[in-house]
Amino acid sequence: MVAKYDTFGGLFFGGFTVFGILISLVWTVIGIYLVVLVIKALRRAIEALDLYIYSKNREIRKTYESSDSDLNKRQ
Repeated sequence: MVAKYDTFGGLFFGGFTVFGILISLVWTVIGIYLVVLVIKALRRAIEALDLYIYSKNREIRKTYESSDSDLNKRQ
């Protein structure tokens, strides 16, 4: 009797197939690519947040320093 599937286990029925290995390889590459994209996006977000905090701190400093200098002039 002739086997319905090859000796490697068939297409989706377990075993090692070229198709299965290719699918695993593709999903691994996609996963690594997504991790790299997420890391890049997080680094940009952190940098943008740092710039935002820096600009807000400058605004606050200007406000307090200008009021501080007004007090010094009055004395």
